Amino acid sequence: MKLTQLSAYALTIGIEALIAARLGPRFQAKRSRAAMAAAGGSLLTHPIVWWGAYQLYPRLGVATIPLLELFAILAEAVGYRLIAVKRWRGALLLSGLANGVSWAIGAVLTSL
Repeated sequence: MKLTQLSAYALTIGIEALIAARLGPRFQAKRSRAAMAAAGGSLLTHPIVWWGAYQLYPRLGVATIPLLELFAILAEAVGYRLIAVKRWRGALLLSGLANGVSWAIGAVLTSL
């Protein structure tokens, strides 16, 4: 299944907001604030990751996606920390979990 940028964008925002809302309380965050941080972070980072993959893959090869996902995790963790989570460790973990699930679902869908 080929995902367009728009469908991947919507899927990413939805998945990450859902994961953050579900797991937010484990990191002492209100569900609504965690979902808002996830959606806001994805709104900003997804276009960079999407277009960055096209630009960087010819130079970096298979390292491109892990590096771009690391960028997204770190950038979105700032939003989690400012909006929803009291500690940096929790913000990084929540960001990593939300991004990891989102990436995995996207990878499965594109392999179909």
